[in-house]
Amino acid sequence: MKLKASLALAFGLIAGMAHSATELVIATVNNGHMIEMQKHSKAFEAANPGITLKWVTLEEGVLRQRVTTDIATKGGQFDVMTITNICYVKGTTPSEFRKQAESRFGGNTN
Repeated sequence: MKLKASLALAFGLIAGMAHSATELVIATVNNGHMIEMQKHSKAFEAANPGITLKWVTLEEGVLRQRVTTDIATKGGQFDVMTITNICYVKGTTPSEFRKQAESRFGGNTN
């Protein structure tokens, strides 16, 4: 159930970001849940013409290091970042993201 909710949240946030022909770069950890999410790319792209998804799949430690560096330097290398079943969308403040996650999953996400 949480995986489906995570997928819905991630793809909903992604769709909300792009309004024209766009490639979204998604940094994700190499685990079963995130690989499963990638399998839904074709259906997402078909339902959202003009949006293509580019996945960057890394081991968790490498991903955390690259994402941390990217955010700290404001590199903008990634549009969407997922670690475990949580998704962060560039431009979303931590408090906005927390509110979105809590409203969808219930409870406190701290």
